[in-house]
Amino acid sequence: MFLFPRLPATRRLRCEALRELYRSYRSENTCEARGLRLLREWLSPCQREQFDAQGYFDVITGDVMLAQKIALETFERRALAVANRCLIVDLRSNAGRAGRANTPRPST
Repeated sequence: MFLFPRLPATRRLRCEALRELYRSYRSENTCEARGLRLLREWLSPCQREQFDAQGYFDVITGDVMLAQKIALETFERRALAVANRCLIVDLRSNAGRAGRANTPRPST
């Protein structure tokens, strides 16, 4: 068994403080912690307050584009999967015209 010389008290305290600083940095620098920091930066003060109190926030009017941007940046594949499930109606085709989908066009 190896024996290490005991460090002087001041040096030992510095090492312990440095070790604790490193641990806190690692815990604050996880993917989840960075994501939460980024989310909180983008929220309005009212949304941030609601998020802190309830764990969620309401998205209203212009915030929808911001929510979509954040979703694309954070979970791109899932956001695109949701976007690709939406039904897009081509209004220029016959199928997109209400009441005329199966009506033949009159010949002139």
